[in-house]
Amino acid sequence: MNKSLKRAGILVAVFVVALLVFSKTLNHEPKDMTTEMEAASLPVIYMLHDSVCLSELHGYVDEMDVTTMQDAVTVVPADNTLHLTIDGYDNEIKGLSYEVRSGDGSRLIEDGQDVELTYAEQSATAQLMLQDLLSLENEYLLVLQMDTGKQEIHYYTKLMKYEGFDTDACIAFVMEFHNKTLDKQAASSLGVYLEPSADADNTNLAHVTIENRLRQIYWDKLEVTEITAPVVTVIEANPDYNVMLLTTTVSALAEDGTLDYYNVKEYYKVRQGIERMYLLDYERQVEEIFQGTQEVVDKNHLLLGIRSQEVDYWSNETGTNVCFVQQGDLWSYNQNAHQLVCAFSFRQTEGMDIRDNYDQHDIRIIHADETGSVDFIVYGYMNRGEHEGKVGIRVCHYDSVTNTVEERLFLPFNQSYKTLQASISQLLYINDEDVFYLMLGDAIYAIDLESKKYKVFLDGLEDGACQVSADGRYVAWVEGTVNLANTMQIVDLNTGEQLSVAAQDGYYLKPMGFMDSDCIYGYAPVAGASQDLFAASSVKVASFTGKELVELTSYEKYGYWISDVEIDGGNIKLQLVKNGELEVTQTDTITNKEVQERKIAQVELYTTEMKQTQVRLSLAAENIPEKAPIIKNPKLMLSEKNTTLILEEALVHKGFDAVQ
Repeated sequence: MNKSLKRAGILVAVFVVALLVFSKTLNHEPKDMTTEMEAASLPVIYMLHDSVCLSELHGYVDEMDVTTMQDAVTVVPADNTLHLTIDGYDNEIKGLSYEVRSGDGSRLIEDGQDVELTYAEQSATAQLMLQDLLSLENEYLLVLQMDTGKQEIHYYTKLMKYEGFDTDACIAFVMEFHNKTLDKQAASSLGVYLEPSADADNTNLAHVTIENRLRQIYWDKLEVTEITAPVVTVIEANPDYNVMLLTTTVSALAEDGTLDYYNVKEYYKVRQGIERMYLLDYERQVEEIFQGTQEVVDKNHLLLGIRSQEVDYWSNETGTNVCFVQQGDLWSYNQNAHQLVCAFSFRQTEGMDIRDNYDQHDIRIIHADETGSVDFIVYGYMNRGEHEGKVGIRVCHYDSVTNTVEERLFLPFNQSYKTLQASISQLLYINDEDVFYLMLGDAIYAIDLESKKYKVFLDGLEDGACQVSADGRYVAWVEGTVNLANTMQIVDLNTGEQLSVAAQDGYYLKPMGFMDSDCIYGYAPVAGASQDLFAASSVKVASFTGKELVELTSYEKYGYWISDVEIDGGNIKLQLVKNGELEVTQTDTITNKEVQERKIAQVELYTTEMKQTQVRLSLAAENIPEKAPIIKNPKLMLSEKNTTLILEEALVHKGFDAVQ
């Protein structure tokens, strides 16, 4: 009996202790699993020409495919000496070496180790005295390797050597012209270079050309101040002209007294004459950096400022939530909460670090819900944070409830941003089962975001064989010879439902595009068909129900064939070619009013005296509070899982699952 009581007492004691531990665990505040994005840390190298920055080189922590790293061009002077300066920030530059390779990267021309550096406070300068091995007008690659003691960083630029092309004089002219555009008095001398046209738009500072009036060239009434040193890139050089790009960032006071920032790109086509320089062409593109200041919400509008009219945005069915991309940032506005969130940005909230502002990345909105949470993709060069100095694709989720951003997947690539951008431009989509679809080259990959297993969903696609709806949900394609197909496949990536569509007797068929979720496909007669050309005698627009294609409308015109279609909002523009001819002779339009009415938020233009024509998003409701919105900047959610996945091409076969 005593033993039983003793045993019972022990059990009670154990239970009490367990209860206390459990209670403590329940009431204990969870660990903070969020963090701020780490600041940019990599040094920046500038290639110099008579104190002008000809290239601004950003570092890569992985070795890249050199054949794709040719965006920046450095001119090799006659003495074969390259001058460069390194902005080390907080890094100690312990060593620098280089390689000069042939344009395709296969042949080493020369290399140099332990380049002599002259140090200053957080910076260094160097001279690369190249051997006289470069042929005129040929393209080469310069690869720089920097040792900071912590890591090796790679920098890339294309090299070209010119003589007799007046490149030096053209660079000097570009700098002088640019500087005068920022000085309203000095700008008066630029009038001689302009070619004013009555057709030019003189009410928009976002796009200015050689055909605009002088007032547009010097920013009219907007008082701009340059805040970063301009960088000139030589794009093309020959005996007849030089093409150059100048990039910089400027600021200006708006009507409401806030300080706005703008990224500026200026394109010049110039030629040295016997007595003076000739400006053959000029174009300036200006994009405002959206900051979310108190004046950005006006009644039922989001004011985006000076920028292009091509806005990547999404809105829910009621229009209470709108998210949009501007200058590499993702913003989300919740009308019910009157809350504006910068869901993702490499820019810090204060200051202007050129590394944060580097524009070699973009964002694709995949989906957003009624609460304001957003699934999105960041792809390209990673300016800062965990993947700084890498190129890749980040699949992310912004949670509006916790105000956090979680990275779900990172796919690294060893190619440039522009190469990656061209590869994935057609398809990026996440379905309800958390499967991520992306197109790379001639293949479509399906990746499970939870397990990180993947397979090739589709491969061997010829150019033009595949069409994808704007939201990525629907894909239509033909297999085999793209213009001589008897069968078209269409799939709903969200449900997995797939349909095979056979061509009518005596015809080939081919998908030509999507309007919203409706598939546009054409029929071309077998008689006279060519594998190089799809001459559609008729075009159909149909809705995919999962079991069948329901025809909504069709188009054909006697004596003409349809060479291509272009989607513009709710309009399908058909390029018509007259039988027996090769060039487009006219354009017809099919209008879908349902698609036009379906768009809740709309891109609109508005004007002010100082900033001229600007862009805004109209919102559905009109009961928005007349006060500044709540501004939020989310934190990054720390993941306990490794989110990096490397697609092993050698292991990937159709239907094969590869484990991380």
